[in-house]
Amino acid sequence: MANTKLVVNKIEAERVREIFKLYLERQTLLPVVEELNRRGWTTKCWTTKKGKTRGGTRFTKTNLYQFLTNVAYAGKVRHKEKRVRRQTRRHHFHRNI
Repeated sequence: MANTKLVVNKIEAERVREIFKLYLERQTLLPVVEELNRRGWTTKCWTTKKGKTRGGTRFTKTNLYQFLTNVAYAGKVRHKEKRVRRQTRRHHFHRNI
């Protein structure tokens, strides 16, 4: 695998922070899902190397849980099934969660 880094997308980071904030305020998944869908927010949408579109779906309890437990948002990465802290904290944007 090539030497790769996680890079924070500033626009996406704002939305990520807002979703975590909503969860902290509401404390359960369903009210957050309802609010995200009321706002018309969807999951991240991207195109694969083969040209297929992925994501861009409405939030559900399942994909919101997966989003909230994504180790990358805690400043960690997976390496051979282990969770390790990233080398730099410069882009660490969820210190309190």
